[in-house]
Amino acid sequence: MRWTDTHGVRWRIRRHRLAGKRRIKPEWAFDMMPDGSMDDPISMVLAVPGMVVLGVLLPIWLVEWLVRLLLTPFAALLRLTGLVPYRVELVRDRTRGESVHTPRGYGELRRTLAAMRQGRS
Repeated sequence: MRWTDTHGVRWRIRRHRLAGKRRIKPEWAFDMMPDGSMDDPISMVLAVPGMVVLGVLLPIWLVEWLVRLLLTPFAALLRLTGLVPYRVELVRDRTRGESVHTPRGYGELRRTLAAMRQGRS
């Protein structure tokens, strides 16, 4: 709670839910933390395998992401025109799992959706 007394001095009351007062300020904690310059052997042992894995997997992930990004408009256009069918997922509840069907051709997709609308499976 904050208030100002008659002399213009600002006061603040805080509830301390834990016993004792705070012994260290956050600014001091940042000064005591290591700077992460990897001048100790443990950091190097942890960082080298991580950098190797990152160096191998990151380019692969970036190439895959770029291919997906470039092909997304074409895939969307083909699915909107009906040349490539999309998957139909039917989920009953979370415990029984789901049933996934990928129809072959646009005609089978139309028949599957019509059967689902009429209540047949």
